[in-house]
Amino acid sequence: MAIVNMKKLSVIALSDDEAEVIETLMDMGVTQVEDMTGEEIERKFAGLLSKQANDEAISVYDAQRKTVREAIDILAAHVDAKKVLFAPRRSVSRALFAEIASDTEQTLAFAQEVAGAVRRQGEIRSEENRLRGEIDTLSHWTGLGFSPGYTGTKHTGVMLGTLPLLADVSDTAAKLDEAGIIADIEPVSDDKDARYVAVLYHKASEGALLRLLPQLGFTAAAVSGDDVPEAMIRRYEGQIAALEAEYGKIVSSLKEMAKDKVRLEILYDYLSECVEKEAAYAKLARTERTILLKGWVPAEAADAVVKTLERKFVCETELATPAEEEAYPILLRNPKVIQPFESVTEMYSLPAPHSMDPNKLMAPFFFLFFGMMVSDAGYGLVLTLATAFIVWKYNPQGQAGKLMKLICIGGISTMMWGVIFGGYFGDTIPVLYKMATGKEIVIPSLMNPSADPISVLILSLILGLFHLFAGMGAKAYLLIKRGHIWDAVFDVGFWYLVLGGLGILCLGFVLPGTPVMQIGMWIAIAGAAGLVLTQGRAKKNIFAKLIGGIGSLYDIVSYMSDILSYSRLLALGLSTGVVGSVINTMGSMGGNSIGGWILFFVVFVIGHVFNIAINTLGAYVHSSRLQYVEFFGKFYESGGKAFRPLIRPRKYVEVTQQDA
Repeated sequence: MAIVNMKKLSVIALSDDEAEVIETLMDMGVTQVEDMTGEEIERKFAGLLSKQANDEAISVYDAQRKTVREAIDILAAHVDAKKVLFAPRRSVSRALFAEIASDTEQTLAFAQEVAGAVRRQGEIRSEENRLRGEIDTLSHWTGLGFSPGYTGTKHTGVMLGTLPLLADVSDTAAKLDEAGIIADIEPVSDDKDARYVAVLYHKASEGALLRLLPQLGFTAAAVSGDDVPEAMIRRYEGQIAALEAEYGKIVSSLKEMAKDKVRLEILYDYLSECVEKEAAYAKLARTERTILLKGWVPAEAADAVVKTLERKFVCETELATPAEEEAYPILLRNPKVIQPFESVTEMYSLPAPHSMDPNKLMAPFFFLFFGMMVSDAGYGLVLTLATAFIVWKYNPQGQAGKLMKLICIGGISTMMWGVIFGGYFGDTIPVLYKMATGKEIVIPSLMNPSADPISVLILSLILGLFHLFAGMGAKAYLLIKRGHIWDAVFDVGFWYLVLGGLGILCLGFVLPGTPVMQIGMWIAIAGAAGLVLTQGRAKKNIFAKLIGGIGSLYDIVSYMSDILSYSRLLALGLSTGVVGSVINTMGSMGGNSIGGWILFFVVFVIGHVFNIAINTLGAYVHSSRLQYVEFFGKFYESGGKAFRPLIRPRKYVEVTQQDA
């Protein structure tokens, strides 16, 4: 089994050694510390043990870590080096790491300086936008001749505003005269929306003027200032130039600070360590002089952990095997070729404790299904080379690394199916040959989804049947492992007979004149009889048992539906080839000419890159679906919690013994 066996670890140590015990466990990186809470502990040690609340310390470290992370992201945008998708962690010396860790305040101040510089950049941009808005407003009043803030004399007043563009200033002035209002309207400028005017009036007419102007379409302008508009515009432009210069200095400063980004990266990882430690301290139970730690350790590492603790500290340790139904954290351990497929299972759910890891059983089917759905040797070669280069060059870790390796392996399967189906970037070879020579050629293939889809569909359904049988076999394995041998026979064995018999019966249609059909029919009948006699065995009386057994035969519909789901292998494989052929046909429309070959190259690259991307995504999604629904549904017991050992978390740096 690929689920690693776990041991339950208990440690009683002196309170004085608490920090060193946690440090030691972090260095070993194989112990998951459990929270010492629960009714059992309260019952056993009521009044003796206490817990340490570390929420405030964790909140402080988290806030500091957030500040540092923001500064790192800011400086990352100002690094001159070329950015890479899967950047490896930076190697730093243990001495440098310890230096930063011992003086966090200085590096935190550096992070705050970076954040302050960016805040100032925001303030500069905001002030520039305000000044440009002022300039835009004043640009309509450059012919005014006095400051926009001028309000008039003792007996006269001034109003600035706009009239509709089609309004005649002379007519508007005439209407003011007719109303007995002493005023003059002076046009200043026009734009596409309005006419900007200055209204000079006698203050004795102010009330009547304010009542009449809105009726004439006048709108007061929101403009002010202490100098003529031309002078104010020049002043604002000077302020903008100064702000731009300041902004440029900040950019240069950030570029210079980016050279010290490693300090922030080290501090971030150190603060992550602090969070882990505080969380571990909070999980311990303690008395006045001792601490009590419980956790989980992989069985093969348990003795080494115990020996290390007992050698370094005055402590009492105990290892125990989990009880039959006791839940323990899940750690998967598979051969390297299987590990990429763990990402598919982990995306669904980890296996439950005391169940089985499905990855070894699932991997061959996922491999076949992925390649059959993409089914083009050229696409497979691109996928394999591209992902192999990423893995070799950048060595991505975690889920990203597993995904890259999974697609790389899937690319190998894709090349295999591409040779079987005769697909090499669609029908590129025949199209190129015809463009160059005008003659037709046929690429040899064992099967052709476009020319003979029925054969490919039958192959898809046969693969699906084997996939379902493998899932049913896994269910039988679990039942036998748990001592339910007869349940395995009744619930799996008889269904093998029914489905296998029906498969043999169908084979009889292509082998007429042979007893194959009769053999398949009798095998299916034997399996059905077994189901009728056993599937109601949990019922109390003979009639209920019989009805339950007969009702179980309805599950044949579910099995048939599951088998038909594998027709998607044909559908996606066919779509890959058809779209590829359409791309090549479009590219060859220019014929055998220089322009035609250029057109083909452009369409070929763009079209096939798109086709590779969309079909790779589709193959991954649909291959996963076949595992999750059709396969896992037959046996998989999910719900396991991942093994989370106490480690020194590293997001940005790798600590080495020597200077990096």
